[in-house]
Amino acid sequence: MASKELLGEEKNLGGRPPIMLTDEQKNMVQQMAKVSTVQQIADYLGISRRGFFKLIEANEEVYGLYKKGRVEGHYFVAGHLMK
Repeated sequence: MASKELLGEEKNLGGRPPIMLTDEQKNMVQQMAKVSTVQQIADYLGISRRGFFKLIEANEEVYGLYKKGRVEGHYFVAGHLMK
């Protein structure tokens, strides 16, 4: 019997697979970041708070969407406070 390496198959190194978000979930991260806590966003995604922080650390696109949502939320509140 030939080993997996000889057959060109990748060896399973174990561990959890990385969290992959759909485009809809990415959009929701940006929308929820305006008014929600990190815990609420993580709950929506079905992951832990720590898992969300690992996700934004590993995925620059999701981090950018999260930060953009937070900034939009701050501008909205600041704009209404100045009126």
